[in-house]
Amino acid sequence: MLRTQMTNPKTDEDRQREWLSRFQEDWRSRIVIERWNFATYQLRYLFYKKKVMVKRDR
Repeated sequence: MLRTQMTNPKTDEDRQREWLSRFQEDWRSRIVIERWNFATYQLRYLFYKKKVMVKRDR
């Protein structure tokens, strides 16, 4: 790793590109995670509501 850095030093542009790609990946994964959490939360809420309704009917 260090050797490659020594032989070809990164330019600012390369660094910026790397950072951008990392940021985009992070952003995408975060959106996916948030959507997943929201979906599971909604399902749990509906399930809980149904349980409560069933208990109330009895």
